[in-house]
Amino acid sequence: MATTHNKLGGIALLVGVWCFAPAVLTTSTRVLVNDVSGDHSGAGVDLDGELRVVDGVEFVWQAPAAAKGVLAVLHGCSHRGTDAFPKSATCAECIGLPIETRVVAAALARGWAVAAVTSEDRRSGCWGRGDAPRVAAAVAHVRAQSGAGAATATLGASSGGSMATAIPGVVGAVAQIMPSHGPLDETHPPVRFVHMARDERRAAAIARQLHQLRAAGVDAAELVVHPEPLSAESLHRRGPGPGGLVLPTEELAAKVFAALRRGGELDAAGVLTRDPRASRWRDAVRPVVPASVDSLVPDASPLSEVLNAAWAYHEFTDAFLDESLDWLDEKATNHALRLRA
Repeated sequence: MATTHNKLGGIALLVGVWCFAPAVLTTSTRVLVNDVSGDHSGAGVDLDGELRVVDGVEFVWQAPAAAKGVLAVLHGCSHRGTDAFPKSATCAECIGLPIETRVVAAALARGWAVAAVTSEDRRSGCWGRGDAPRVAAAVAHVRAQSGAGAATATLGASSGGSMATAIPGVVGAVAQIMPSHGPLDETHPPVRFVHMARDERRAAAIARQLHQLRAAGVDAAELVVHPEPLSAESLHRRGPGPGGLVLPTEELAAKVFAALRRGGELDAAGVLTRDPRASRWRDAVRPVVPASVDSLVPDASPLSEVLNAAWAYHEFTDAFLDESLDWLDEKATNHALRLRA
């Protein structure tokens, strides 16, 4: 049975043609984050990812002391691993989108080392089947550098959601807004499909896959994200920091919320009235949001991402974040017990 969610809510097939965007290889020793045992919100974590390129594989990583394992975070099409961490001295190219940073902060707080990997195809930004060894190589590098435990898990959205189920040996895969492209048999990794209510076509495909995977004895379930009412508060920050920052001040967020209301983009309950990918919401908010604060460019704008997530059709989501990470934590614990047996 599907679980539904009414709070917090990218598309492409895996492709086989790619190119690579170069980045600077840094060689500094990774500074580990503070110990925040018992804090699962990420509020006590300092996000300070380091951009690396190792053997042609670009990724941004960070690890807590005594990490339980490595979580590979996999972006959607038209994106990079640099979305997942804020700009810093060790990642000048990072842009820190709100949903991805909130996911990363929560994972670090739970004791996961995180590797936000970039796909090889830089024309589309999508993932190809040849990317699986590249993800595995990034994970192996992070494990060697951080001393993280043996568990590997994946969490990805859209094209990255499909790739999340294609990495061999993972203890669990959280596949957002996309069905699996792997064999639907006993070799498939344990999976949680997190998909959005408005996307009925993918919901139907996932329902068919769940039937096959469960018949094969695979631990598989779905979590359904419904449209999310917005507020001035949620346009400022999605939960406690450091991840999740949308607009830099509460005052600006209130002005944007009011502008969206005046423009007819929100109803009385704060629910979007039109698909933000097709509406003219940018015309309503541009007068109050300086370009230096948010470009409003699709796939690079924090505000754009949050509106897409609220519409609940196809966007990286922090909905069911606790449920997803609870499940991955359990898988990592069971994996460690089996290794000790």
